[in-house]
Amino acid sequence: FIPFFQDCVTFVKDFYLDNLRIDLTKDISNWARARTNSNKKLITEIEKNFNKISFNEIKFGDVMVSPQSMSNLMHLSVVGENKLLHHHPIGTYPKAEIISSEYNKKVYIFYRYKDL
Repeated sequence: FIPFFQDCVTFVKDFYLDNLRIDLTKDISNWARARTNSNKKLITEIEKNFNKISFNEIKFGDVMVSPQSMSNLMHLSVVGENKLLHHHPIGTYPKAEIISSEYNKKVYIFYRYKDL
């Protein structure tokens, strides 16, 4: 993973490979953002390979999808140890944040990879 060069989607793919020894490219060959309909294509691929879960079920390796905010792109994060949320926001280095109950009150959706 290369900070500032790659995005949150690549960050999640690399997190899975490094921390879970799961190569997501076997299910989704191109983890780069699509030039058109990026959000729709991203959600379609996630819903084919991940199962939606509730906030109360989250565990290591689950992926959180955030709606568009500062850009027109959805944002992906992944749950790490001690329920820290790991992600790569636009224009910064990757970071980890404490997951609070506020995530449950907003429109964030959590997914679990089909093989976890």
